[in-house]
Amino acid sequence: MRINILYQPNSFDILTWTIIFYLLIKFIQSEKNRWLILLSLIIAAGFYNKYNLIFLIAGLLIGFLFTGQRKIFANPFFWKALIISLILLSPNIIWQILHHFPVFQHMKVLKANQLDNNTAIGFLKSQLMFFLGSIPLTLAALVAFSYFKAFRPYRFIGITFIAVLALFAFMKAKDYYAIGIYPVMIAFGSVYLDFILSKKWRNAILPLLISVNIGIFFMTLKIVYPIFTPDEIRQHCGSFEKFGMLRWEDGKNHNLPQDFADMLGWKEMADKSLAGYRLIPLSELENTLVICNNYGQAGALNYYNRNKMAEAYAFNTDYIYWLPRLKKIQNILLVGNKPDDDVIGLFEECKLIGVVENEQAREKNTGIYLLTGAKDVLTSVFYTRVEERKKKLDIF
Repeated sequence: MRINILYQPNSFDILTWTIIFYLLIKFIQSEKNRWLILLSLIIAAGFYNKYNLIFLIAGLLIGFLFTGQRKIFANPFFWKALIISLILLSPNIIWQILHHFPVFQHMKVLKANQLDNNTAIGFLKSQLMFFLGSIPLTLAALVAFSYFKAFRPYRFIGITFIAVLALFAFMKAKDYYAIGIYPVMIAFGSVYLDFILSKKWRNAILPLLISVNIGIFFMTLKIVYPIFTPDEIRQHCGSFEKFGMLRWEDGKNHNLPQDFADMLGWKEMADKSLAGYRLIPLSELENTLVICNNYGQAGALNYYNRNKMAEAYAFNTDYIYWLPRLKKIQNILLVGNKPDDDVIGLFEECKLIGVVENEQAREKNTGIYLLTGAKDVLTSVFYTRVEERKKKLDIF
């Protein structure tokens, strides 16, 4: 529920993982190859959404190899399905090849700036916190895959579960990366408990499980979900800190949970950027660029100021490849850190339009600068730096 309140690709990631297991189960039950073809389509869609899927594929391969389901490798339709997935993914693969695999640079930056502050133990502890109410079902599934004869054809799922968690822990991944592996475990655990429990025990344990989950939900309601205002979170900071909610990617505790702090200040930043943009003469707007320090800022401006100002871009991720090629750059509206003196020297004027003032925002003190009256050499210097930046992104 917490993940689904946020506008990010993880919701579809969880859905994709669940559908993949569903299709594999249908294939095992029916041995009809059409399920493999459908599987190839879902895998391609999942990769376009999030490369995180590669860990599930790796886990599944391990699961197949260590169980009787390794026979899938002898099925010609398995390889046909693989080819279909590769064909569907070919535009992305070709783009990665042409740009020397920027994904590796992205992973390198992600590891240096975010994942290095994580630990394998911390990742595993978070799994317990995420699924505290479902631990009995998850453990029941693991037991069932080991000893329950009816689940023997699906034993690869249990091995996949362990392999995926081990891979993520080894990579010190973010704790929510593995959530997609749990729906199938909860399903099998539920079926197994229902099968082994007598009517008497079933009538006692199932209401207990439901009560525990409802109890956990209400106990954590104000901590996990955006019920409190930022000021109220500060008043109850002890509870948030106890749950590890105030720890950010830098490994330090802050005033608010990181994903909540991310949501603050963007509207203010967009409004002040629009005010600066409107200071530019209409005749010069077609020769004006809006540049941000990161893709989050660019996305915020493009969301709040759509159809009100020019598209915003950034010098990182895919945005740098989308930068328009202007014949002459006259002005730049810059969101982020103050530009260096050598950059300011290429303009007649550099004016600070405003800063993000929201005390609780992660973007606090982010500046909005309007650089006007660019010298003739600016355009060539700018695009030369763009190409240099692309080359740095292309190195892996």
